[in-house]
Amino acid sequence: GDWSSDVCSSDLDEAVLRTIRKLVSSGEGQRLEFKAKANHPDKIARSLCALANSSGGTLLLGVEDSGLLTGVRYPDEDIHAINQFLRGARPSVKCRHTVIPLTEKRWLVRFDVRESNRKPVRLKADRDQVYYRQGDQCLQAGPVTAQVMARRSSPYGEVIRFGDGEKKILSFLGDGQVKRLEDIIRHSTLPGREVIPMMVSMVASGILRLVPGAEQESFRMNIP
Repeated sequence: GDWSSDVCSSDLDEAVLRTIRKLVSSGEGQRLEFKAKANHPDKIARSLCALANSSGGTLLLGVEDSGLLTGVRYPDEDIHAINQFLRGARPSVKCRHTVIPLTEKRWLVRFDVRESNRKPVRLKADRDQVYYRQGDQCLQAGPVTAQVMARRSSPYGEVIRFGDGEKKILSFLGDGQVKRLEDIIRHSTLPGREVIPMMVSMVASGILRLVPGAEQESFRMNIP
């Protein structure tokens, strides 16, 4: 749910729009996303969860991918539709929205999201799927990524045990090359349900690292 919401007073409109234009000029990135319309409010709610699962940030509704400010006609309806989905987020998303007049008939909506201190945040509509922000994209987390998020949010330290399974995984990754999760599982000759917790421990403790942007969950040795 929202921690608060604002509507700008007319005195501040121009100053706020200048701030928005400056923000938009930097383009989409890790902490900034543009949406032209709210015709898929579930996808906007998903993007807000992805920001909460990453380092927080801002979503601007009424802005084209190119950075053109087009605004929306019915901001209150759009906010209501997005919040219908966002209320299904567990744990809840700390999100503030601000309605900013663009013209007499069009408005921008700025959503500011705090990074969640209890990850991963899931949207009820997405069932068990977890999304996170990587660069300017909203990506679905694989099983290791989602569990690493939860482990890093835990107040407890990381304890790692080195058995034969871990040694097999490390020898396979020892050449420094990027390896896909399915190939690591195949090489280990162990069931995936046993390999995934090993991978989670080794990523959470910094021995291995996830390779961002790969089509499938991929890993390499974390060699400085």
